[in-house]
Order: sequence, then C-alpha cells, then structure tokens
Amino acid sequence: MAASSADGGLVAMGLLHGAIEQAVAVYPATGGAELYSDTVDDNTDEEVWPHTLAFVPTGTALFAVTGGGGLPDVFRVFPLPLSISIITTVSPSTGPVTGGTTVTITGTGLTGTTAVLFGGIPASSLDVMSDGQIQVVSPGGSSGMVTETVSAPGGSSASTDNDEFTYTPVPGITSPADATAVVKSPFSFTISTSGAPTPSLEEKGHLLKGVRFHSNGNGTGTLSGTPTKVGVHIVTIMAIFGTGKTRNVIDQAFTLAVVK
Repeated sequence: MAASSADGGLVAMGLLHGAIEQAVAVYPATGGAELYSDTVDDNTDEEVWPHTLAFVPTGTALFAVTGGGGLPDVFRVFPLPLSISIITTVSPSTGPVTGGTTVTITGTGLTGTTAVLFGGIPASSLDVMSDGQIQVVSPGGSSGMVTETVSAPGGSSASTDNDEFTYTPVPGITSPADATAVVKSPFSFTISTSGAPTPSLEEKGHLLKGVRFHSNGNGTGTLSGTPTKVGVHIVTIMAIFGTGKTRNVIDQAFTLAVVK
C-alpha cells in the first residue's frame, strides 16, 4: 500500500488483528518514548493501518496493542516522498571573498533545512525563519559566482538561475604605491582597484608641476604628465566605495620619484 505526503515524513504500515476497537501506541523498536497513539476500529480480521509520522527515523516501530487483547504487532516505517526545496531569491546576491555577508534566501520547502552550501562550502550560520525563508551568513570563498544549495529533508535544492551568489574581491587599491618618472619626459601610471561597488578615485596633496591626476570612472585612475623637477613627492590616493552609510574610503600613500 503506497502513501504520500506533501509535507513529507514517514509512514508506518502493518496489520492489526481482531475485530474490536483497539488502542494503539507507536514506539521505536530500540525503545524510548511513545511516538504516536490512536484508537483504531478494526472491523475486519486483518486491517492494514497506515499513519504518517513526521521525522521518525527509518526502521522498525513497535505497535503495542493496549486495548482489546492481542499481541503487539511489529510495523515497518517507510520514508515518504518529501518536498524538494526551491530557491526563488537570494538577497544580497554579492559579497566579499572574506565572507560575513548576511544573506536572506526565499523559496519553498525550506522547513527542516540543515545546511546551506555556497559552492560546496557550508554557511557559517543558519536560521530557518519559515518554510519560505531562511537567513545565512556567507563563508569565505574565491572571487566569482557560486551556486547556493539548500540541504533539507527532501534532499538538495535543484539548481536554478535564482540561487547564484557572486564573491567580489576585497575592496582596496591593488596597484603599486610608488612609481618613477624621468624629469622633462612624458610618463603615465595607472592606479587600479578591486571590490564592489566600483569606486571613484580622488587625489589629495600637492602634485608636481606638469603632473595631473584623472579618475577614469571605472575603478581606475591615471597619473600622467611631464614633471619639471627632480625629487620625491608623496600624495594620497583615495578609493571611495559606496555612498552615505555604506561609504567606505581606502587611502594609499603614493610616492612619485622623479629622476634625471
């Protein structure tokens, strides 16, 4: 006799003997507390009695007949089909490679989630808020896109276009903090950055005569020109990530050496 449940769980099946009303209690075969009790009106000599038992370990359960006489019957517990978890949104869908981003996942079939994997790496924390929402904290990872996978009683969630999370490099200035130019000769130096959102760049300090700074609007900046004097000059390059409360400014002391 087959059985199914939209909520998943387990089904206990077996035979009750006798033609009288019987009180039935379900216990694990290995002993322990009662799992379920019910009264069954058995109007036949033998009745197959199924009952769904949520999250009962697969194995043998003992049905102790406590009313109407008869010996306890041994019933087998079978797993039922469980709902497969589906991820519909991931917010935010980006975070730094260092991890630590609080991510809210919405979907269906999330009750009982035991783990969320970011490209195979477990989330550092997990909070199941409802069947349709869980909250996790991203682990550390490598730059690029990974798939988030939910592990729940129904198995692993199927991959969709909605379960992607992109690791972004740590915000910072990645180009060297110094450059050399030849006096009275044209030169150009590109300042590069990493991280999201794409930063704007500013220069603070006094540039040499003949040298200028330009922010290119794509996370890079350019120092260029024709210096007129020999010497070592230090300015501050600022990479500005975000605005308002999320504004993050990273400074770099940049040294320009002008030689003959």
